Amino acid sequence: MALKEHDFEHYCPAEFEQKATAALAQDGKAKRDAKRELLEEVRLLADEDDGRAKAAFEASASEVIEFLRKVEATLVPGGETLV
Repeated sequence: MALKEHDFEHYCPAEFEQKATAALAQDGKAKRDAKRELLEEVRLLADEDDGRAKAAFEASASEVIEFLRKVEATLVPGGETLV
C-alpha cells in the first residue's frame, strides 16, 4: 500500500499546514532547515499537550495510522499491540 502524499509533512496537524507547505516549497539547505523547524514545533505540541496532539494526528494522519495498524497486525498476530 502506498500513501497518497509523497511528503510526510502533509500529514502534520492542520495548524501546521502553512508551515509545511512553505517548508516544502524551499530548496536545499533552506528546505532542510524549514523542515527541521517544523518538526521541532510539532514535537513541542506533543510534549506540551499529548491529548491535543493525538487528536490532531488522528485527524491529519489517519491514513498513516491505518497503514501502521495493518503492518502491526501482520507482524503481531493475536491482537497484541506494539505500543
